Amino acid sequence: MAGAKSVLIVSSVHNQRVEAMNRNIRERVLDPFLDCFTGLRNEGFLNLSSNVHMILLKVTFKDMLFDVMNTFVEYWNNHTMRVNKDNPDSPALSLVQYQCLHGLQRDVNT
Repeated sequence: MAGAKSVLIVSSVHNQRVEAMNRNIRERVLDPFLDCFTGLRNEGFLNLSSNVHMILLKVTFKDMLFDVMNTFVEYWNNHTMRVNKDNPDSPALSLVQYQCLHGLQRDVNT
């Protein structure tokens, strides 16, 4: 090794399912809210540096965001998973297998 600050960078196929889940959360849950908030800001209805606006934003959208996130959790916990036919015992599946057995946290309100 070249020292304590050395980093080995390699491509990884082991994170694909986690990355896919993160992409799905962003696209299906977060992006619609972010688009709405950006629109409110661009139209002058939302000032992100105002504490009052931030509190009102949280009060107004919190329950809606939790409902959408809980719907996504239900989808994720019940969708089918493909197994790698070349290596069905792949360690990369351990997170996915745990999620299939135990599910994601069902109530994001807690």
